[in-house]
Amino acid sequence: MKGNNKRIQALIEKRLNLGIKKFKQEMPIGLYTPEDILEEVIDAMIYSAGQLLELIDKQKRRTK
Repeated sequence: MKGNNKRIQALIEKRLNLGIKKFKQEMPIGLYTPEDILEEVIDAMIYSAGQLLELIDKQKRRTK
């Protein structure tokens, strides 16, 4: 089994490669504003919170 850091690196590399395929270029530098980045981070937090709540609910149902 790969170490956790290697697994994380593989996920990031996979996502970067997907972006290259989709947009036909590497990740642009200097294109996004702090506001753009903030929106993306907030969206990621919302998705993460929803997923975590689902996992917590499943765990609670299993322990009943």
